Amino acid sequence: MLIRKLLSLALALSSFLAPRACDRPHKFFLPAQGFVNDFSNVLDAETRANLTALSEELDQKTHAELVVLTVDSLGGMPIEKYATAIFNEWGIGHKDDNRGVLILLAKSDRQWRIEVGRGLEVLLPNAKAGEIGAKMVPELQQGRYSSAVLQAANDFAGILARDRAVSLTPGLQAAER
Repeated sequence: MLIRKLLSLALALSSFLAPRACDRPHKFFLPAQGFVNDFSNVLDAETRANLTALSEELDQKTHAELVVLTVDSLGGMPIEKYATAIFNEWGIGHKDDNRGVLILLAKSDRQWRIEVGRGLEVLLPNAKAGEIGAKMVPELQQGRYSSAVLQAANDFAGILARDRAVSLTPGLQAAER
């Protein structure tokens, strides 16, 4: 009887002291490496540099974050769920106004997705984001990922800059052709 009580006490104490799964931060994805996260290595160095400079300037001048993510595969997850999970886990868009845009390319799955934060939904409704994403398709079909992403980033940058009545540094938006 004493052994049974001690075992019950030990079990209760260990479950109390051990961290529960729901108490720990659960990370499904690689951590963000900044505004440009080319995990599938499809963007050339010049494009990564241009996208980084453009995203930094957008953040400074428009208080909006433009993040690019390329992955080899979605691992069987629907792209909508993947994009939403990344958007939330990485905290794209500042906490105070949630002005963020994610451009996601999944190379092997041959899919793309544009995720827009709540703070930009009026300015960039799903139809507009989808239209910008659809313009990437011909470039993606030709394997020109850098050009496709730059084209979409330029379109978003233009809309965000006009909305805040700011101009962006010339040359940062120059897409490869």
